[in-house]
Amino acid sequence: MERRKKTWDVQAFLRRLAAAVYVDPVAKVVCLILAVILWMYVVGEAEVQFEFREVPVEFVDLSKDLAISEDSQRQLSLGVTGPKTAVSSLKSEDFRVLASLAGKREGEKWVVLSLENVASPRGDIKVVRIDPGSLRVFLERVESRVLPVTPKLQGEVPPGFQVKAKPRPEGAAVFGPASLFLRISDIPTEIIDIGGRQATFSTKVKLKKELRSIRTLDPDAVDVLVEIEETVLEKVISNVRIELQNPVPGRAVQIKPEAVTIKVRGPQNAVDRLDAAQLRVQVEFPADKQFHLAVPRAVALPERVEVISYEPPLVRVSVPGQ
Repeated sequence: MERRKKTWDVQAFLRRLAAAVYVDPVAKVVCLILAVILWMYVVGEAEVQFEFREVPVEFVDLSKDLAISEDSQRQLSLGVTGPKTAVSSLKSEDFRVLASLAGKREGEKWVVLSLENVASPRGDIKVVRIDPGSLRVFLERVESRVLPVTPKLQGEVPPGFQVKAKPRPEGAAVFGPASLFLRISDIPTEIIDIGGRQATFSTKVKLKKELRSIRTLDPDAVDVLVEIEETVLEKVISNVRIELQNPVPGRAVQIKPEAVTIKVRGPQNAVDRLDAAQLRVQVEFPADKQFHLAVPRAVALPERVEVISYEPPLVRVSVPGQ
């Protein structure tokens, strides 16, 4: 018995699908999600036109004894077409524009460009326009000078610390057009982060070409010693009371003056908090003497804090009535 092949009735399927959507809320949600996805796909694949501005130009084939002046044109605009999602994912720096300076000598030059000079970052992106079609370039003889290196620090050390950065070597040879040295006086490093650090450290860091007319740097990286130390302060504290180091029970002793002024030196975090109430200054009174001139001595000082001077440097210690 011969079996018939079943044919797919599209209209009947759609009717059944519509009926299922009508009675099933879950099916409604699924269909809505599918519709949104389909709409996004269609919109994303739609071809659009867009202009990328400030596209950098890379000059090649430049003679070794020449350099490009900072006043030269180095950017242009590109008109492109392609899928919307592809175009929106790009930025100006993704395009590569090459301009040959082969055979060019010193002076003002015009470099003619065409679409053949542009490399698109994606196969589905087509470059259709380049503006301007030529660039004005100034070529100068290469000169070299040794300029000081300036470490660039970012961040803050904790309060009470100070920072000093020392590059090694301290200078770098800079090669570029003569006009370059009218614009710069030093060469900065890339950023060195010191945020939260409390100890000295050393790091190797690249030198930064802040101007495009800098042709080469020698060296192109330096070692930087970043010294982080506690800030040392001096502080004068007045009216520090004097006490007897070896008091004898029942024996009255007179100290003149009763207080001194002292100068201390130490880490900022410790010295800033010091006042007269926190300090103890003592003098000694020998048991076999009626009076003598004693040298005041501070006791129980905070760690790494020292006394520089006392005023007066001597005090009179005596027994009243004798």
